[in-house]
Amino acid sequence: MSIHALVVETPSRRIVVDTGLGNDKQGRNVPTWNNRTTPFLETMAVAGFPPDSIDTVLCTHLHVDHVGWNTRLEGTQWVPTFAKARYVFGKAEI
Repeated sequence: MSIHALVVETPSRRIVVDTGLGNDKQGRNVPTWNNRTTPFLETMAVAGFPPDSIDTVLCTHLHVDHVGWNTRLEGTQWVPTFAKARYVFGKAEI
């Protein structure tokens, strides 16, 4: 299975469409999706898209493989990964 996040850059916005699986998550039905430690954020930063540069996160739907990087573990607290972003979800999903 291949899971991705997509960055769309316009003249006025940097949008992440879906955020994939995320690190440090637990309780998922697919064992390899638990306790992940990937360089996702570092890879995005090297590509020119550090988390603070993202102003919109669009989640196509709210399955765990599409929202995993909405939050990240900082110490013992879960915090928004893209702290400056507006998160957009479909009304039916909420």
